[in-house]
Amino acid sequence: MKKFIIFTTILFVSLTGVLSSNLAYSQTGIEEIVVTARKRVENLSEIPLAITVFSARDIQESGFKNLEDLSLQVAGFQHSAQGGQAPGRVNSQLRFRGMNVNSLSEDPSLNIATMFVDGIYVIGGYHSIPLEEVERVEVIKGPQSALYGRSTFGGAVNYITKDPSTEGNQGHLDILVGEDGERIVYGSFEGPITEVLSARIAAKQYKRDGIFTASDGGQMGAEETESIVGSLVAKGDTWKLKIRAFHSQDNDGGPAGGYVLGYRNDSCTGTTATTNDPSAPTVNPKNYVCGMVPGPGSAIDYFGGTNVIDMNAIMTANAAAKMDALPITASFANGNVPSLPYGQYGMARDSDRLNINTSFDLANDSTLEASWGFNKVAAMWVRDFDYTSTSNSTARDPYISRDRTFDVKLISNQDNDLRWLVGINRYEQDFIHRGQGGAILLECVNSFGMPNSGFYFPNADGTPNLYAPTGPLWFLGVPAPIAPYDFDSRTCNIEYKGGNSVDTGAGNNSDSVISQGIYASVDYDFSEQLTLSTEVRWQREQISQVFAQSATNELSFDNILPRIIVRYKANENSMFYASYSKGVLPGKANDAVQAADDRELAQYRATQPNVLRFLDEEELDSYELGWKGSGLLDGRATLSVALYQADWANQKGRSTAVINETCRAPDLADANIDCSVVGEPKKQLNGTPQYNVRNFAVMGNSEINGIEIEGTMQVTEKFSIVGTLGIADSEFNDYAYNFVSAFAGYSQMAGNTMPRYPEDSASISGTYKDSLNNGWDMFVRGDINYFGETYADESNLATCDSYTLANARGGIEKDNVRLELYVNNLFDEEAWTACARWSDFASPSSFALFTASQGISVTPLRSRNLGLRISYDF
Repeated sequence: MKKFIIFTTILFVSLTGVLSSNLAYSQTGIEEIVVTARKRVENLSEIPLAITVFSARDIQESGFKNLEDLSLQVAGFQHSAQGGQAPGRVNSQLRFRGMNVNSLSEDPSLNIATMFVDGIYVIGGYHSIPLEEVERVEVIKGPQSALYGRSTFGGAVNYITKDPSTEGNQGHLDILVGEDGERIVYGSFEGPITEVLSARIAAKQYKRDGIFTASDGGQMGAEETESIVGSLVAKGDTWKLKIRAFHSQDNDGGPAGGYVLGYRNDSCTGTTATTNDPSAPTVNPKNYVCGMVPGPGSAIDYFGGTNVIDMNAIMTANAAAKMDALPITASFANGNVPSLPYGQYGMARDSDRLNINTSFDLANDSTLEASWGFNKVAAMWVRDFDYTSTSNSTARDPYISRDRTFDVKLISNQDNDLRWLVGINRYEQDFIHRGQGGAILLECVNSFGMPNSGFYFPNADGTPNLYAPTGPLWFLGVPAPIAPYDFDSRTCNIEYKGGNSVDTGAGNNSDSVISQGIYASVDYDFSEQLTLSTEVRWQREQISQVFAQSATNELSFDNILPRIIVRYKANENSMFYASYSKGVLPGKANDAVQAADDRELAQYRATQPNVLRFLDEEELDSYELGWKGSGLLDGRATLSVALYQADWANQKGRSTAVINETCRAPDLADANIDCSVVGEPKKQLNGTPQYNVRNFAVMGNSEINGIEIEGTMQVTEKFSIVGTLGIADSEFNDYAYNFVSAFAGYSQMAGNTMPRYPEDSASISGTYKDSLNNGWDMFVRGDINYFGETYADESNLATCDSYTLANARGGIEKDNVRLELYVNNLFDEEAWTACARWSDFASPSSFALFTASQGISVTPLRSRNLGLRISYDF
């Protein structure tokens, strides 16, 4: 909604204030808070970074339930449960400034941004971390590699958790009851144990029934999380030690999602498009969506109706039995990951985290700080792989991730003109993933080769005698070919099921990482107005990777990662800054390509000529100009503006190839294919070529430009506003992506925009507070969040429409009691919150033309929902 963007911009300028939730309100103005985004305590208004901060009070008054809610009110940041192509809370991603990673893996090595808790790296499971335990959220935009290291390529989110009270025993109880069976119960108790030791314990249960009902009678979108956390803080005059332990369990049903099938919703056929692909400057796309993706109630489902949000929620008897019989990789057996009941879709995830932070004040007013952290996340994920109500594809994708972090740094006296810090850290990660259909059941395969209408036994003259489309002797027959794009005429000829009991089989995507770094920062005040900051990290990453059909690949990368910042304070209320920073993402072995023989490699290169066996590191060179105004309008307003430009080199883009692979030694025992001699091409049992679909990556580059405006204003003593505006303009300069070539007609995406991130987004919130005559205080708050249009994939053919989400809440509070009524999605907006291209696993598959049929996986906006929240301190 461009008018909303324009209105918000005018409002920012005319009022000279609009947000960063970075300041807490007082009766007389706006009160400054501090942040630790640069690994030391600094005033937010003086830190030369684009950073948005929310205090615990901000989180409570905003009604944020999770990071996805919070992200809607941060310019330049996006987080959704459907982070990639799969609906649900499994593959969530943090995105910054228009950047997108084209991967459906949970592999943390692929992340462009990451989460920290008390400055310690967190691996996955962001939705399970309770915001009630957070004292402050810092959202830091742009590369943070110089100080934070790996996986901060685009930005970082840091949760600063609450310390136990040292002033007597305290407790807190928070209860929320909402529609769709939603309920949240959170309780905490804390207090001193001795003069130097205090403790805190808290527990939370979140549960929600399904928000949609599938045609099979099951519920979609049911979620449940239970967590418990405990912390101990020992504190003396010159030292502090904090130990924090956390455990959570997620138990979700099948997600609320669906599939907009391309050939059912075809708006491309008959159109012409121009591209920057020199091999296909003009194309005629077909069997896909060109323009706006049909919304809820308009999109046509697999069976020709309009009930797109209709995934299987109850597994069929055949699917349940076949999936149960598939072997599970040894790493995930014997209780190493949580289990799901027999025949159930959903996700079960256990997370364990342990953090230790300590600090010592030294005699020269410097500080020594050390931290150690451990995380383990183990998940079992069973999903309807076709995202429709037909039972064709079911996948089981467990993963386990473990990591350990150690960091120690020495910080100088921060009151001097010359200030510095120096530190070392070490990070170790072990990740085991049976992703992308690690164990998969395809109940309706048309052919492992070209599509056909069935198989027949010929008469002597070659005419058909007996058709055998599903019988056990189909492989003795002859395929009857049909038109490649005649999807409706494809029959179900084969049932395919694949799994593996060893860790190195197809579908496995695992790595082990050791990352070591030495970092330093020096700030020097040339005058009261001018400051130069330099930061640098030396980093070495050693990576062991295992992919489909490959032995372990040992990789090593060394880097020098700088950030340089010049800050100029025009006066006590105005600060300008300019910065340059560099971020890197590690290179990798290129999936099955790195193990390909010469014949297979020739097939990959026929698809993408520039494909390499090993991929270089990705690099991001980022430039930023910013201005921060504090104490504006007699101390009633703040305003921050950031303009940025970034160049992204060696960007990994997913491509696919249909490969007639070579027989290897393990294939000789496979009864489903014809492999009798190592080195010969694989064949189907009827003698025709057997094809496999393999994903790989090709490197490209892009550029990103944008602006972020955030501000606050205390309009009157009783009324305040908070607002954000973000514009992110990304463009591929060179990016090969062939998942869409079968329907789009081209594979070079130069000139296109990165998908799944809106070019424009905005929010505005207003809060009114007043005192009542009976000693109670009242409050009313309204939020309008605008999320702009996004592209479903790199071709930019299909566009996911923008939406505007309005929320309202109001209530009363007195001393230690707070009562609140809320309405989310006040105007019952219907929209897709996420859209992503996804291959068609619902129609009968033809492996030789696997990508010919595509569609768009979608997650719907939750309908209007009301609830009551009660908070009590004791």
